[in-house]
Amino acid sequence: GAPPSIISPGDTLPNTERLRPLTGETSTALRRSPRTPPPVPEEEWQAKAGKEPGQELEVLKTILLREGYLKRLESVINQWLQTNDLKRVPKGLGDLFDLLRTSTTEVVEHIVRWRLAIGDNDDGKPMPFLW
Repeated sequence: GAPPSIISPGDTLPNTERLRPLTGETSTALRRSPRTPPPVPEEEWQAKAGKEPGQELEVLKTILLREGYLKRLESVINQWLQTNDLKRVPKGLGDLFDLLRTSTTEVVEHIVRWRLAIGDNDDGKPMPFLW
């Protein structure tokens, strides 16, 4: 089939009857990482992670920016779902998805730089960034 087209303000969407506002629980679950912390004592992890505070700060800044976009997206979607015209795409929704995509990529890139700066665990596995 043909690839899906880009959603624009005013576009009509199919099957919007089943959409419901996001709950706090759903929103948190969407942002939660499926990864678990490594089986390393916390003091050892903090000592190693603290070697590159500049890199860690950059990761935190990009995470906070992305979290802000997620909150904005949640707000726009919840307001949209409370309207009686769910087939009309809210103005700026596509731009917000674009910002979220870009900020997500930046978070990953900053975590990679942070990992390269601090090195691997003693077992050769990369350190997770705990948020």
